[in-house]
Amino acid sequence: MNITVGWWRTRDGRKARVLCTDAEDDFPCIGYVLHLGNEMARATQWSKDGRTLEDIQTPEDLIEPWIDRPVIDWSKMPAWAEKVWWSPAWKMWVWTYAHNNVTQSPIPKAFSPPPWTGKPEDSLVERPKEVAK
Repeated sequence: MNITVGWWRTRDGRKARVLCTDAEDDFPCIGYVLHLGNEMARATQWSKDGRTLEDIQTPEDLIEPWIDRPVIDWSKMPAWAEKVWWSPAWKMWVWTYAHNNVTQSPIPKAFSPPPWTGKPEDSLVERPKEVAK
């Protein structure tokens, strides 16, 4: 993996921003990791492959580019809706569920999030466990 300037996901799921990748150091990628609900940040350095330490995996290692997922208002979704995703073929949101052997169907516009402009595979959002059905 080659780290580039931009937003990344850390091993423990936090958002990190790489500001430069050309510092003259064994850890040439410089940036910060967001903490406490993204209200605070801590400066960090990474190697070209996203490690904060040479030989040990750490929670602040960079593992993949950050992808902003759609925000779903689960209070508008029926209790049986398990996942929602953007269908480029239908050009609309779809919900996934298990009911009478039907597993997916379009979401009525009144319940749909705004149209998705990112990659379809990045639009999938699962119902959080803490959201009651």
